[in-house]
Amino acid sequence: MIYLDNAATTRPDLSAVKAAAQFNESLYYNPSALYREGLSVRKELNAAREFICRSLSSKHDLVFTSCGSEADNQAIFGTAKRGAAITTAGEHAAVYKSFAELKNRGIDVSFAPLKKDGSADVDSLLRLVA
Repeated sequence: MIYLDNAATTRPDLSAVKAAAQFNESLYYNPSALYREGLSVRKELNAAREFICRSLSSKHDLVFTSCGSEADNQAIFGTAKRGAAITTAGEHAAVYKSFAELKNRGIDVSFAPLKKDGSADVDSLLRLVA
């Protein structure tokens, strides 16, 4: 079978599968708990967070979310407080619905059109930003 739905989910790398299996089998404790096993998981989680930040050359906090839609919502609602918000007409449904909700909350929302090939119309986007 040829899998063509990588936009929705992608087969994980074997090393990621093995690491997840280790956590599921033996490190499943609550990382916010104050008992020994929970503290151990918190230590592992923080080590993973630091590794990812180093790999990305980032000194900022890293937030783990349960899915892409949650991450989209956190980014959109966490930054759009007032004024205007601009995106493209070709966004994922999770992003589009979040921008529609911003509009319901009184934020001036604009959607830049797409070109015939499906890419963003950068000139239109720049006009909206100006």
